[in-house]
Amino acid sequence: MVRWFLGLVAFLTLGASSAWGADDPVAAAPRSPELDRSRPLTALGFGSCLHQDRPQPIFDAINARAWDVFLMIGDNVYGDATPPALDELAEAYAVAAQAEGLNTLRARTPMLATWDDHDYGANDAGADFPGRNQAEALFHRFWHTPEDSILRHREGLYYDENLGPEDRRVQLIFLDTRSFRSGLVPTDERNAPGKERYVPDDSPAKTVLGAAQWAWLEEVLAEPAALRIVVSSIQVLADGHGWEAWRLFPREQTRLLATLGASEAPVVVLSGDRHRGGLYQYALDDDRRLVELTSSSLNFAIPGIEEEPGPRRLGPTYRDENFGAVEIAWETGGFELALYDRAGLTLTSYHGALRLDQE
Repeated sequence: MVRWFLGLVAFLTLGASSAWGADDPVAAAPRSPELDRSRPLTALGFGSCLHQDRPQPIFDAINARAWDVFLMIGDNVYGDATPPALDELAEAYAVAAQAEGLNTLRARTPMLATWDDHDYGANDAGADFPGRNQAEALFHRFWHTPEDSILRHREGLYYDENLGPEDRRVQLIFLDTRSFRSGLVPTDERNAPGKERYVPDDSPAKTVLGAAQWAWLEEVLAEPAALRIVVSSIQVLADGHGWEAWRLFPREQTRLLATLGASEAPVVVLSGDRHRGGLYQYALDDDRRLVELTSSSLNFAIPGIEEEPGPRRLGPTYRDENFGAVEIAWETGGFELALYDRAGLTLTSYHGALRLDQE
């Protein structure tokens, strides 16, 4: 009831301050087709970091492919805003709602989304951001979150989806790395390699997910699956930079790796945020690897940035525009992670095996 009341207050506040009027582009934007949860997943696309004020040519390549579902995993608009009204974020969504390439994708492809800092409302913000409830109301309005969704009735944007019959089930797990995240420790040596903006904080009091989300994650990981796809808006495995990532909370990162490593089904991680894409791996034991594919950005490349250290990287990172994909071949029991450039050409890929021996 408290959650519903806060959401209502945020919605009314936003409605009162909105200048959209009768010609509301967010309300007029296409609603994605319903996701068919009964069919085995074969083609999943994803991307992050989409600036509403920049050209978006990458959607030509994205819309040339057929997807079972497409994930927008954070910084879906850039709307850093001033609480309480968050007018800048509301305007960013209004502009994004009129983007032709994105609307073509939304009209024909089921889509799922989560947020990162710039659609949460402030750069690198966490649980202490005072506009969180208003930002969440705007998120639900833009993405047309169903009224009966669990996301409308609990705090945060974490959720899961199970796709396909039990013997061919893919579990999508969306983490919320914003709503409950503790504060960051600023660097003592700005722009130094590995310490560019922040330094790790080993305090046991610090958290990324918060107690309720941790309990939920452990619960959903116990469900049967042939493959688990975990979405984290910030990078999980990258260890060569001092920007936002799980490495800034070493205890939380260790806990996450152990929690995911306990899964009998293979787990892959999808992330964004960094304005560069790449593959990363972590050895869970002698036989199993946790692999992460970072895709960023869809249309906000930052030229001139150098390669960064990364013992867990598989090959180089890619600074130009890119999008990611997970493709599953049920007949052969394998899957592929791939990163594509603006023209739809493959930049890097990884092949793994499914778990198909479930009862």
